[in-house]
Amino acid sequence: PVSRTFFGSLALMEWVRRIFTGTIMEPHDPIHLPVLLRWLRRLPFPHKLGVLERLFGGQLRDMGVCWVQTSNGVIWKLDLTEGTQRWIVFGEYEGARQMGWIRQWLSRGGVVIDSGANVGQMVLSLAPLPGVSIHAFEPLDNACDWLLECLTRYPDWSVSVKRFGLSATDGCISLQVDGARSTARTDWYQGKDLPVTQISVMPLDDYLRDENVERVRLWKLDVEGCELEALKGARHSLRQQRIDALLIEVSAVAPVAEFLKACGYRLHLIGPGGLLTQVVDTMTPTGNMVALPVKE
Repeated sequence: PVSRTFFGSLALMEWVRRIFTGTIMEPHDPIHLPVLLRWLRRLPFPHKLGVLERLFGGQLRDMGVCWVQTSNGVIWKLDLTEGTQRWIVFGEYEGARQMGWIRQWLSRGGVVIDSGANVGQMVLSLAPLPGVSIHAFEPLDNACDWLLECLTRYPDWSVSVKRFGLSATDGCISLQVDGARSTARTDWYQGKDLPVTQISVMPLDDYLRDENVERVRLWKLDVEGCELEALKGARHSLRQQRIDALLIEVSAVAPVAEFLKACGYRLHLIGPGGLLTQVVDTMTPTGNMVALPVKE
């Protein structure tokens, strides 16, 4: 394909352009994106991420790891060989519907717990919002260092990065390492022979007590199949309804819905226009869901 030829590599073309214009390219300078991509990503249209992936995915993949201006204007270091990180260049991370609801929910600011922060995909989307303060949990050293490096560009953001994870108890657990898909579930990825590392974890209840956090506006929970263990570590805060909403990547709906129901919460799906629809069928396909307190 043309995108993989000598002149098709945009990263190389950017170096050539800067040589001829006499501009020095520093390591943290953002790569030059195609004009058509920068124009198209501003427009709302159906299946936007898929369309832009077909048009520009191969070109961005060739750039590898680089600093790039994301769709919301934030400059971040991304690994563009990863499809989910290319999404951040194309448009709203995980889709406009979800991010639209999150922005509306955080319109008055508040504390955000980002568990499973990885390299900051959600941080770069939420930290620029007025009044938002983020506690980002990332136990893997490589991802945590990556996130901290990116945050040096934005010293005014209210982001506190924690080099540990959230679970039901305080201690250490084993993690199968597979980038953003790393998991403590030993029944996942069997046969892949992934490296295993030890990470520190603690209950969210203990963290909120130690940090004197009285109320959480949004808890984003993306822990690759271990969401129930993380929820158990927040049982006290949930029962007191000190967490206004949870955005959970649910891998098994029934046990999560049952636990949340016991704590006074119900699961919802985000529909068109940010409207929430209550999950009544626990056989609902897995994916991102919102949990809200039940108002009597």
